[in-house]
Amino acid sequence: MAHLTGFLLFLTSLSWFALSLLPSEVSPDFVRKGSQTCKIPTPKGGKRYDCYDRKCWCTKTRANCSDNKGSLLFVPRLPRGIQFLDLSYDNLSTIPQDFFANVTNLTSVSLSNNFIASIAEGAFEALKRLEVVFLDNNFHLTGEVLKPVFESKTLKCVDLRYGKLKTLPKNAYESPNLEEFYFHDEKVTVLNFSGFESVTKLRLLDWSGNYVKQIVPGLMRKLEILDLSNNPLSSFPDTCNAKAASFFPRLTLLNLKNNQIHSVPSQLCLPRLQHLDLSGNLLQYMSPNTFHLALFPQLNKLYLEAMDIHIKNIDAFAFNNTHLKSISLMYDNLKFSDEESIAKDSFAGCLNLKGLQLSSNVFSGVSDERFLGLFGNLTRLDTIYMGKTSLERISVRTFAKFPRLKSLFLYLNKITVIPDGAFAGNPLLEELNLNDNHVTTVTRTTFTDANRHSLKQLDLSGNPFSCDCDLRWFSDWLRSNKTLFKHSRSSYNCSNLHQEVASFTMPDQACLLSRDTSEFIVVSVSLLLMAMTLVSAVFRYRWHIRLLLYEVFRGRDDVRRRRLEEGNFDYDVFVSYASEDLPWVYATVMPELEHRLGLRLCVHERDFIPGKNIVDNIADCVESSKKILVVFSNHFLHSQWCQFELAYCLRHVMDYDDALIVVCLGDVASRDLTSSMMAVMKTTTYIQWVDDDDAIASFWGRLQMALQEVVPNRT
Repeated sequence: MAHLTGFLLFLTSLSWFALSLLPSEVSPDFVRKGSQTCKIPTPKGGKRYDCYDRKCWCTKTRANCSDNKGSLLFVPRLPRGIQFLDLSYDNLSTIPQDFFANVTNLTSVSLSNNFIASIAEGAFEALKRLEVVFLDNNFHLTGEVLKPVFESKTLKCVDLRYGKLKTLPKNAYESPNLEEFYFHDEKVTVLNFSGFESVTKLRLLDWSGNYVKQIVPGLMRKLEILDLSNNPLSSFPDTCNAKAASFFPRLTLLNLKNNQIHSVPSQLCLPRLQHLDLSGNLLQYMSPNTFHLALFPQLNKLYLEAMDIHIKNIDAFAFNNTHLKSISLMYDNLKFSDEESIAKDSFAGCLNLKGLQLSSNVFSGVSDERFLGLFGNLTRLDTIYMGKTSLERISVRTFAKFPRLKSLFLYLNKITVIPDGAFAGNPLLEELNLNDNHVTTVTRTTFTDANRHSLKQLDLSGNPFSCDCDLRWFSDWLRSNKTLFKHSRSSYNCSNLHQEVASFTMPDQACLLSRDTSEFIVVSVSLLLMAMTLVSAVFRYRWHIRLLLYEVFRGRDDVRRRRLEEGNFDYDVFVSYASEDLPWVYATVMPELEHRLGLRLCVHERDFIPGKNIVDNIADCVESSKKILVVFSNHFLHSQWCQFELAYCLRHVMDYDDALIVVCLGDVASRDLTSSMMAVMKTTTYIQWVDDDDAIASFWGRLQMALQEVVPNRT
C-alpha cells in the first residue's frame, strides 16, 4: 500500500505544477514513460561489499549482480538476508527450475533487459515470499513462457513493459494478491477487463502504449489508477453497466492521453474519479456542463493539453464543477481574445479552482475587461501559468481579483513594463516568474512592501534591463537577496552596457536629479532651443513672411483705385535711392519720367523741406505720393537711411494694398542683401537697368507699364 500511495501522490504532483523547475516548456507526461514501475519493498541501507567474485555487490538486504553481459548465468550462493536481487543486463536467456535455489528469501527480483525466452515450470516455486518481479525489456517473452511467473501466488507487482507480448497467460488473470500491473508498450489490441475480475486486489493497471482499439468491460472493484494513454481508442471507455452501476467504483485516476477520443459521453459512472487526463485527443467542442458535477462528482484535476485538433469552441459553463481544483489547457493555441470561440463564462461554476495552466496559448489583444470577464470569478486561484502566451501588458487590475495567488508564471512574453503596484492585490505571492520578457527597469515602487516580504522566489532574468539611475535600487536588491533570485533560469544583463546588473553601480552625484526632473529639463531646454531657433528664423525672414502673407491675403485693386481717386497727392512717384545714385536719378530717371511722361517725382535733395525732421519728411512725402519707386544698388544696401526708408515704404504699400516698383541698378550680390531687400527681390518682379540700347528701351517700356495708373492721359 505504501508504494501505491507514493505512486498516486507522484501522479498528483507530476504535471504542470512542477513546470517551473523544468529548463524548457516541455510538459512532463501524466505518467512518465519508463520512469514508474514497481517499488522495491526492501530498503537500500547498508555498506556495499563484494559478495561474489566481483560480479555481485551486496548490502544488508540487496544484491546487485547486474551488467555481467553473459559472464554470470546462474545465481550464486548469497547471504541469507538478501531480499532483492538484480540480474538485469546479464544476457540471460533461460531460467531453469533451480535458478533461485540459493536465494529463497527474495521478496523482489529484477530480470530486466535480458533475452529470456524460456522459464522452466516451477522456477519461482522456491520464492515463497516473492512480491515484485521485473521482466521489462525482454523481447522474446510470450504468454506461454510467462506461465511459471504467475504461478507465484504472493505476487503484488509485475513489470512487463517494453516487450512484444500480444497475449498474457491465463493464470495472469488468477493472481489473487496482484495489486499493480505494468504492461505498457506491448502489442495487445484488446483489453479485457472481465478477465481481470478475479484479480480482486488489483489497484493499478498501466496498459499504455499498446494498440488497444477495443475494450471489453468488466467490474474492477478495487482499481484506483488506470493508464490507457497512447492507444488508438476512438471513444471514452464504458464505465456503466446495464443497471447504471460503475465498472470502476474506486477509480481515482484515469489517463486517456494521446488517444483518438472525440467527445465526453453524457453518461458516466466514475463516482470517485479525481484525476482525468484527456490531453492529445480530438476534442474540438466543449459544450455546457461537459465536466459537470453530475458526471464527475469528485473530479479535481483536469488535463486538456496539446489537442491533436485544436479546440474550436468552449461554451459557457463548460467546466462547471465546484470540485475542480486545477485545469490545464497548455499547448492548445487558444486565442482568448476571440469572444465567439471562447465564451466569457467558460470557467463559470469553478468556484474552488486553485490552479490554472494556460501556457502556450495566445493572449495578445486581451484587455483587462476580457481577462477579468473570463477568470475574474476564480477568486481562489493560487497558481496561474501564462508563460509563452504573447502577453503584451499587465496592469494593476489584471491580477487584483486573485487575493490568494501564491505562484504566477509569466515567462517568455512581451511585457515591457511592470506597473507600480501591479501585484498589490496579491499579498500572499511567493513565486513570480517574469523571465525573458521586455522589461527594462524595476524600481523600489514596482513591488509593494507586502510583496517583497512574501516573495520567496523571483525570476526576472533574460530581460533587457537599462542600467541607469532608475535601476540602482534593483541592482542593490539583486546583490543582497541571492536566495530570492537563485532559481532564475538565465542571467541579468544590462542591455546598454557590457556588464551584469548585479555589478552595475552609479555614484550618487550622477543621480541627484530624478528621472522625471531630468526628462523635464531636457524637454524644457529642447523646447527653448526650438523656440529660439524659430524666433531667430522668423526675425531673419520676417519680411519674406510678411510679404508672403501680404500676397496671400491681399485684397482687390478697388482699395488702391479708390485711394488714387479720392486722395490729395503732391507727387505721382516717391523715389527712394542712395545719395551716391543721385546722378543717375537726375540724369536718367527724372528726364524720362518728368519731361517725357509728365510725372511729378519726389526726390530727396529737391523736394524734402529744409529744417524738417528727416523721418517726418520721408513719412509725409510717401503719404503724398501715388506710387513708390525704389532704386536698389550696392550703395542702397549699405545705407541705414535707405533701409529705414524701405521698411517704411513696405508698411505703406501693405496698408494700402499697393506694390513697390523696384529698379535694380548694377549687380547687387544676393549674399549681401538685407533681409527686407531679399524678401522684396524674391516676392516682387524688379526691373534691371543695363547700359545697352535695346535693354534701355525695354527698361523704359516696363517702367511705364508699372506706372500706368499714374501716367496722365494725353489727348
